[in-house]
Amino acid sequence: MADSVAAWEPEPLGSLSSREQQVADLICSGLPNKLIANQLSLSEGAVKQHVHNIFVKLGAHTRRQLIQLMIQPAPPSNQHRA
Repeated sequence: MADSVAAWEPEPLGSLSSREQQVADLICSGLPNKLIANQLSLSEGAVKQHVHNIFVKLGAHTRRQLIQLMIQPAPPSNQHRA
C-alpha cells in the first residue's frame, strides 16, 4: 500500500516569527533557556515552546543543528533573471 502522506520538508529561516528569530539568535550566542527568558522578559516555558517551534519549522533536533542551519548560506535561488 502506497503512503499517501507527502514527505515533510523544513521551512526556510524566513518562516520564523520575529520572537522565534530572537530566540534562535540567542541560542546561537550560547545562552540557555533560562537566560534567554530573562533577557526577553519571558517565562522559561514560553522560551521552551519557541525553541520547540523553531526546531519543528527548521527540521533541527539539537541546538547544534540549529546553529549550523543559522550560519550556513542560503541555497541559490532557482529564479532566472532576465
